[in-house]
Amino acid sequence: MAHDTSPFRGLSGFRYALRRFLAASEEISRAAGVTAQQYQVLLAIKAAEDQLTIRALADQLLLTHHAAVQMIDRLASADLAERTRSPRDRRAVLLQLTAKRWWASWPRATLASCCATSR
Repeated sequence: MAHDTSPFRGLSGFRYALRRFLAASEEISRAAGVTAQQYQVLLAIKAAEDQLTIRALADQLLLTHHAAVQMIDRLASADLAERTRSPRDRRAVLLQLTAKRWWASWPRATLASCCATSR
């Protein structure tokens, strides 16, 4: 009797897509002159619908609050991100990208290749 391999094919396909995404992220971050983890932070800030807080960033990237603060410190030093106090809650720190268009140099073919699903 043959067993159903479809769940394994699905998991295998997901892992393949994840590996392609991670490889593309490495290439994109190298081209932008940032580390892969810094790229993930920049991507999270850019993708946020509302302004992202450091706490939300830490939660999203599975970082400690302290590690997220250090990452933002490095990105702020490179003039890629900045922080401001929330006008609604002075304890909250909001993150935003600077005017420096770091994503403009990303190779479009790399962005497209990370989303391709065929082998």
